[in-house]
Amino acid sequence: MGRRDANTRDNNRTLAMIMIALFAAITGVLSWVSIPLPFTPIPINLALVGVLLAGNTLGAMGKPNAGAAAMLVYIAMGAMGVPVFSGGNAGAGVLVGPTGGFIAGYIVTALIAGHICSSRQSNLFLGTTLNFIAILACYALGLTWFMLSTGATLMAGLTACVFPFLLGDLFKSIAVAILSGRLNKLI
Repeated sequence: MGRRDANTRDNNRTLAMIMIALFAAITGVLSWVSIPLPFTPIPINLALVGVLLAGNTLGAMGKPNAGAAAMLVYIAMGAMGVPVFSGGNAGAGVLVGPTGGFIAGYIVTALIAGHICSSRQSNLFLGTTLNFIAILACYALGLTWFMLSTGATLMAGLTACVFPFLLGDLFKSIAVAILSGRLNKLI
């Protein structure tokens, strides 16, 4: 029985590592879908879908911190030059630029999603609400960094970094609540 437990533990660890790498890659691919906006350096992109899926799915697997680990892998890949950031950008310069706080926010967003969204996806309203709460952490870090790096006022930061994205991120929260509920049943 001890050997079987060790094999199960090893298989679970291996599966978690594979899923971490998979969600880091998924987030990178979704980041390529990028629509620049003329009034802000923050583009519309689908990266948050990957971030939330990582947190929700890995949290439901009993690995609530693994989504954050996936985002650390994603950020490390981008910092090393793999074109995984919005629009296929890469490099440490992106991380210290005006969008760097949002990228760092992916770690916290995935961590929150992993802890609060993992087992509650059967209820679409609750899943959407919890996903959107996780996104608010990304907004907070991104907005703070944007204001520090550009010297923008709070209202200018909100106008450039939050207001234009609220509706789209609400739709992302709904989509991820639906999708992760289905993924969780498969896994």
